[in-house]
Amino acid sequence: MQVILILDAESGGKRLASLSRKLGAPLKAMHPGTSDAGLRKYFTAEVGDAEAEEAAQRVRTEAGVEAAYTKPADFAPF
Repeated sequence: MQVILILDAESGGKRLASLSRKLGAPLKAMHPGTSDAGLRKYFTAEVGDAEAEEAAQRVRTEAGVEAAYTKPADFAPF
């Protein structure tokens, strides 16, 4: 399952390593290489289904985090 983070442009990007440790997974930019400041704020981490919500809760109150939420894995339609 994915944990999606929206980080404050000023302080959030400086805290990637710390946030990755709290999530227990590496953070990756959702839109690498974009010049759009709004899209550069989005990051994702792949975590196990059982710990996804707990991982998102751990980082929600951290400085630089505007939002943290879970996104279930994509699946093919019927």
